[in-house]
Amino acid sequence: MSEYSFILKRLGLFLAIYIGLSLLFSVPAINKAHLSVYHAIGQPILNFVYKGSYVDLKHYEGEPKNKWDTSFLIYEQAKYPQSIFKSKYRSTVPAGLTMHKGLREMVLLPALLLIALFLVTPIAWKRRLLFVCLGILILYLFAALHISYNIRFTQLGGQYSPSSLWDFIILPFGGNFTDEHFYMISLLLWAVFSFSSGLHKQLLK
Repeated sequence: MSEYSFILKRLGLFLAIYIGLSLLFSVPAINKAHLSVYHAIGQPILNFVYKGSYVDLKHYEGEPKNKWDTSFLIYEQAKYPQSIFKSKYRSTVPAGLTMHKGLREMVLLPALLLIALFLVTPIAWKRRLLFVCLGILILYLFAALHISYNIRFTQLGGQYSPSSLWDFIILPFGGNFTDEHFYMISLLLWAVFSFSSGLHKQLLK
């Protein structure tokens, strides 16, 4: 009976943490701040990858649609008379292509799921914190690959035909890769890290 009590307490704590964090990040100001941080980190990474074009990340503005919260403004260098790498110039011209994504559903909630899982996992705290950091890093890497595919897909006008090594690398993270896959990645990362640290021994005691 004590084993079931232990599991139920952990389950209840997990639900409380996950729901609480989800509600916290539902506050518009906090959610917008999180997106701003993601934009600040993601924009230079994307532009390191995409030579010959520049991608601006902006908060989505418009009628609520499909959970969108972020717009990716794509400037292809060959289509502009001046340097698209100058922000002042980009602010004076419209983006050649625009793509929208919902980063809250795609990466934030799966990241909160990962955090909640590790907070209730009975392993050493140092390992928990390390695994949370590593897990979120891997999760965001997968998100970057998925976004990269979608940007390339947009650039190619909806007809994806790989023409470089990078195109082939991001291909598995394409159109069939949905928001639900990121939840699965979070669960898989938690399982791999936790059981590699002896969680199964704790459960079998």
